[in-house]
Amino acid sequence: MSDIRSLTPSGLPQPTLRTVLRIPPEIEPGDSLHRFAQVMRFEATGALPVTAGGKLLGILAQSDILGVLRTTDPEEREQALQRPVEEFMRGPIAVLRSHSTVDEACLAFAESGQTMLPVLDEQDFYLGVVCANDLLVPELPSPRPSRIGGMATPFGVYLTDGTVQAGVGNLALVWSGVMMAILMSLAYGTVLIIIELASRAAGHVLPVLPLLWDDVPVRNPWLGLASVGESLVMFMVFMLFMRMTRLAGYHAAEHQTVHAIERHETLVPGVVSRMPRPHPRCGTNLMAAVFIFFTMKQALAYVPALNGMVEFMAAAATLVVWRPVGTFLQERFTTKPADRREIDSGIAAGNDLLARYLEAAPARPSLARRIWCSGMLQVMVGSIPCLALISFLIQYSDNIRHFIFRH
Repeated sequence: MSDIRSLTPSGLPQPTLRTVLRIPPEIEPGDSLHRFAQVMRFEATGALPVTAGGKLLGILAQSDILGVLRTTDPEEREQALQRPVEEFMRGPIAVLRSHSTVDEACLAFAESGQTMLPVLDEQDFYLGVVCANDLLVPELPSPRPSRIGGMATPFGVYLTDGTVQAGVGNLALVWSGVMMAILMSLAYGTVLIIIELASRAAGHVLPVLPLLWDDVPVRNPWLGLASVGESLVMFMVFMLFMRMTRLAGYHAAEHQTVHAIERHETLVPGVVSRMPRPHPRCGTNLMAAVFIFFTMKQALAYVPALNGMVEFMAAAATLVVWRPVGTFLQERFTTKPADRREIDSGIAAGNDLLARYLEAAPARPSLARRIWCSGMLQVMVGSIPCLALISFLIQYSDNIRHFIFRH
């Protein structure tokens, strides 16, 4: 028998039959198909042993009773379910012995084509069953957080379950806010340059309107639509800048690591790199929803037929498209294929989170703790000074344009 102390190539203990032995409920030859069907609803083995006096008499699988489903009459089906299992059971194609090694068990599964094999001792007494899946993945799954959040920062991946924090620290989250605000400032500056160049081409000064959602005169629809257009340009420029930074790569690695943990995958580069880049709980979706709502509200404000229904129509449109738009933005702009360094950062954060999760005492986090762990406060601390700069740029945009482009 294999030595439980020997190790597999992954560093896990080599399993023995005892470590993977299952003891499913046994059924007797006289039990009804109804009892078998009820027991199988809660069993993952796919089949049950039929025993009497500790001896194995046969195996009954779900596939062996599928003929009952051909009976469409309820009374006939009920009568069929009352028949004893001994009429449907079959002899085992192969069995394992208590002294069988794991390698011998693997070979028996491969040669028999079965997914479950019974285990007998030297006197042919039934001991239990072994499933092929238990030999493929012998280690017991460790408890994992039910829901994980995270953020990308310029220095790596941050993860949290709302109670513990893992990966890069709070200072990195502050720098993430700084970087996002800088990108927004650059996007606004780029829009200023585009508007100035367009003004020179048109021969007259064009107004700078982004973010003036409610300040555009209602009686001037063309000015309102121009505000919407300039805002869209600024948003897309911001997205392009985001895509050009390493932040997008760390963002992808964060999502892929979260996907891997939530799917109970192993945290290794080959697996994590195959995970999807978009994630349904990404903040990009929320950003898309906010932008869509205000853009639609601004655009619909100049449709006379919608007077008094602008907010409702904008909200309805947002509910329809915000998730697809958010997923599109994640795929094309806010994430990009992560390189090995970024994937390694996600894996390190994931392993750190799982280790701290197992070490921490079970607790229901307070609202304040959840807010802190979300990282939003830290990001705001970093972004507020830069957002103040953007506000200054908007307020004095005409003077800035004159200073930059003066002859």
